Amino acid sequence: MSGAGSHRGDRDQRVITFDQLRERAAAGDVRAQYSLALRYFWGRGVKRDEKTALIWLRKAAGQGHAAAQYNLGLVLERGAGEEKNPAEALTWLKRSARSGYAPAQRELALRYADGQGVKKDPEQAARLLRDAAVQGDRLAQFALALIYLRGEGVAEDRSKALSWTRKAAQAGYAPAQYNLGLMYERGVGTGPDRKEACVWYGKAARQGHVSAQFRLAYHYDLGQGVEKDMTKAVKWYTAASRKGEARSLYRLGLLYALGKGVEQDSVTAYALWLLAAKQGVEEARESMNLQEKMLTPAQIAAGKEIAGSWLEKERERR
Repeated sequence: MSGAGSHRGDRDQRVITFDQLRERAAAGDVRAQYSLALRYFWGRGVKRDEKTALIWLRKAAGQGHAAAQYNLGLVLERGAGEEKNPAEALTWLKRSARSGYAPAQRELALRYADGQGVKKDPEQAARLLRDAAVQGDRLAQFALALIYLRGEGVAEDRSKALSWTRKAAQAGYAPAQYNLGLMYERGVGTGPDRKEACVWYGKAARQGHVSAQFRLAYHYDLGQGVEKDMTKAVKWYTAASRKGEARSLYRLGLLYALGKGVEQDSVTAYALWLLAAKQGVEEARESMNLQEKMLTPAQIAAGKEIAGSWLEKERERR
């Protein structure tokens, strides 16, 4: 169930006691019914109980609460609280979407785009995404940008794709920030602008977007769009490589081998190339094989140990 459905009135229910909330819900207060459903579903102030949550969700949805209708659709689709019921799930999503609820419009659009439970209809998907996007739904804005790029259900329009990507990026959506960086770097819908690209790569990278971390590191490495800064290149290559990003593992290995932005360390370079080679990076395999000839058996063993622990540190942080 999505927490996005909480209206201001639903949040106001938190200032009263649980018993008072239940009394209001029993008396037919639709906002109390929805708030009570959320509490039971997430176990907030009460033992988690999906079946009871579903009962109150149905009551609120039946009274026309758009967020409840949307979440009921999601619950029925995924089977939480009872058996899955895709047909009924679709009915509730449609009712919520007709009420103008942006998340429901977006979810329904994705189904029309893929033909999931409905006849595939790219034009209808585009209409629903546009309806949700103009309400500020950043996921819909990003999805709408992608269909303008591909010309699916709409005429291909890179300028509109750029505009909607920018809106989603400005709303803080990391994948959109990364894509906006790519569009500026490659001149899609605008003239090439590596400086602006790096601004958006930076925003996405700071949110943990792995591909953005690699692109930002690469630009610091080469001094493209930003002033060359090997310390920052190492920082962002490291961030991405800890998550297993193959290109970052290879490039960071080069920096360790050459001692650029970091103390020279042939053993760590070997370890990083070993990890990148396992993912099919041919340059890393060649560098690893060459480096191996210059290392002692003890150094090779140490490199393999470093490789084994490199990604574990990221898993431990999750």
